[in-house]
Amino acid sequence: MPHHHHITRVGATARPEPYACIAYVGGGDAANGTEWRLSQAEAVDYIESGRGRLWLRCEGRSRWVVVARLNRWHKYLKTQDDEDMPWSLLGLAAEPPIAGTERRSRRTLRYFST
Repeated sequence: MPHHHHITRVGATARPEPYACIAYVGGGDAANGTEWRLSQAEAVDYIESGRGRLWLRCEGRSRWVVVARLNRWHKYLKTQDDEDMPWSLLGLAAEPPIAGTERRSRRTLRYFST
């Protein structure tokens, strides 16, 4: 059975393209104090492989995170209610934009591994 993980943090980049404006998503489990973080590419793979689903709470509603495609080559994250830009995810970005290229995850929890 796939795991469902609540996104509470998003790292935004300074890039304007929908497929490049999210660097990472992350969250945590208050019960056991663990934290997780996935790059956008890792999160896309996690969803597409069927290993799990990601969701967030925005404007008092729970929303599933889905994989969108800009064209044949660019996949990115957005919520089921977003149109092109991932505004719901960007609303969680508390940190200033990360300049440059996408960062790799520092830590991935055991249940995210293949």
